[in-house]
Amino acid sequence: MAPFTKAEMMDEFREIVFQVARSASFSFGPQAAYRLLFDEAPASEKECWDIYDPENTAQDFGKEFAIEQISTYRAVEQFYDYGLLGIRNMLPLEDGCANEWTFAFGLIWDAANSFLITDITNGKGVTTMKCLHAARAFFARHILDGQKRTFLPENEAHDPKDMLTIREVAILSGLDERTVRNATNRNAANRLETASVESSIFIPRESAREWLSTKRGFTPSRIGNHLPKSVVLNGPFSGTVEAGNYIRKTRESINLSHSDLIDKANLNRDLDWIHALEEGLINGDEPELTSIGNALGLNGTLFALRMIEACQRDGLAKLQNRISSLDNEDTISSTLPNSENPEQINHGLEAVRKAFRDAGYKGNKETKKLSEFQSPSGQTIYVLNERNTLNRTIVMVHPALSQEALSRLDGVAEVGFNESFHAAMTAFPSRINNGKTPTEYGRQITINGLLDLDRFLNAFSTVTL
Repeated sequence: MAPFTKAEMMDEFREIVFQVARSASFSFGPQAAYRLLFDEAPASEKECWDIYDPENTAQDFGKEFAIEQISTYRAVEQFYDYGLLGIRNMLPLEDGCANEWTFAFGLIWDAANSFLITDITNGKGVTTMKCLHAARAFFARHILDGQKRTFLPENEAHDPKDMLTIREVAILSGLDERTVRNATNRNAANRLETASVESSIFIPRESAREWLSTKRGFTPSRIGNHLPKSVVLNGPFSGTVEAGNYIRKTRESINLSHSDLIDKANLNRDLDWIHALEEGLINGDEPELTSIGNALGLNGTLFALRMIEACQRDGLAKLQNRISSLDNEDTISSTLPNSENPEQINHGLEAVRKAFRDAGYKGNKETKKLSEFQSPSGQTIYVLNERNTLNRTIVMVHPALSQEALSRLDGVAEVGFNESFHAAMTAFPSRINNGKTPTEYGRQITINGLLDLDRFLNAFSTVTL
């Protein structure tokens, strides 16, 4: 299956939950849908009615609904983190019993197979491929790492608890089932050893581990609570120093020496090269960096592109420093057309304003301190002009938007935990702060660089209160 991001998978899961809620309301009554959406029983059955639009219906119930609040949301996130990335820092599954992971899988399975998820339940059906793929990888890795098989809707009751199926090995290896099946042939090089159980073929756990360790598409498990943050998969590096530190921390977390990493990446490089790489002196080409990423158990291609991006960030920062150091008639400012006071131009702010307009944001007003824009979804957002540079943009959004939800948006470097006050943000609420006059307030977001700003604007364009 083609690679996909966690954000793409969670968007798919959101539609799954909404369609299952509609189906539950249609088939079993609105109380069932209410339980699914709010993880609790309604105070009174009379307060429930058919749920056709979960988000708006939640408002009718007088409740604030967010997909992130339902218990299965975290379970599906772990499908991705552990199943596809191999990062496990959670409680182990209980052997064979119902739990939040098996419930989440059942929810996705029902959406994939139930005839009720159709037009008759106010929907057009949903796609489930990303969620199903991650869930199957999760439970396959669960067996690979020494646990017993958990019974799932698609499992046969007699499937051995300590062996994997050919499909499960295929999912973990990133290969198709035919390739894995061919590897079980007696004459195959690097044969994948099998076992027969009631006339069915399975892969013993140890055989699967040994065979998978030779496959570039396999991500080794990293079990523990002290794992490096997956910056490379969730967002960009701030520069080459952070990128180098990430390589070192990831290498150490999976107990690889410098020479081990070079050998596993199959590169003709010496130890000085890998030391320099970890110090932020990135001089490898894309194929070499891809090999390093694969050896670290990451998406090698994405890792390489993030490393190259980090180099470009540093290069852009150096270029901007050179530009800002110029102070003569030959500066770029003096040659810009239609400028009466070129020395006062804030090129960073102009670039930020242009980024907002290019992303479909409507400019409402501009003052010395604030630039006010309206997002395509109708949200007001302010740029703090005086705190803006080419390398950093500070914006303010409505205080009702949660810090947790905003932190997950692509491109965001930091979200203020508490509200920040700033006068003249007339679209936002106000209250007494330190003085006697009410002051407008919002939630502050920090974005590093124009590349991240583009990503943030695209993500924020669909955010609503």
